[in-house]
Amino acid sequence: MVRRLSVPVDQRITYISGLGGEIVGRTTCKATIHLNTLESGVTTELDVHCVRTLGLTVPSIKVSPSVVKEWSDLTLTDAHFGDPAPVDLVIGADQLHKLLKPGLIQRNSMMAQLTLAGWALSGRASSNTQQDLHGSCSTLLTNVEPVWHRELLESLQRFWETEEVPHASRSSPDDALCEQIFADHRRDDQGRYIVRLPLRPGSATLLGTSLPSAQASLRSVQR
Repeated sequence: MVRRLSVPVDQRITYISGLGGEIVGRTTCKATIHLNTLESGVTTELDVHCVRTLGLTVPSIKVSPSVVKEWSDLTLTDAHFGDPAPVDLVIGADQLHKLLKPGLIQRNSMMAQLTLAGWALSGRASSNTQQDLHGSCSTLLTNVEPVWHRELLESLQRFWETEEVPHASRSSPDDALCEQIFADHRRDDQGRYIVRLPLRPGSATLLGTSLPSAQASLRSVQR
């Protein structure tokens, strides 16, 4: 709507929160518009936040002709209120009082509020379709990625990133020798890794005459 009116805008990011305080979108600019009502000749200034699209359609389904005829005696803000149409502007409670005038009419489940632009209708209207039997809910939609969604993706990306393993310095001669022994490995014909036992140089002499007992243990295992 701001583009159609060629209204100058001020680049400013404002976050939009929904039920439960969750961030559901954001606006990228702010503008000031003036509403001129032909009937009253009053000009009302409104500060608005701009989104790509509201995604709202009011009413959600076509209203019954009998309901439209019921309000035909009033000068309405929307003479075609019975036909579904996209919403161009949502006015908040902090700005709505500028447009209201004394006057309230209730008929069945609908109510008419007098405004500077005429009578504005609200409530539940019946229709001639089966869809009227089911409840409907209008929601605010934008093409802007929600902040919580972006933060979630960033958290998942950090979680799955493979961090570089820090280089460990081995100052002990025994550690360096052990690493060298395991680095000098080989694979046999069946693909199995063969690594020498990490023994210090000359440590085999400390085993003494243990060869016969080791051979006896091996033969007992092979039986």
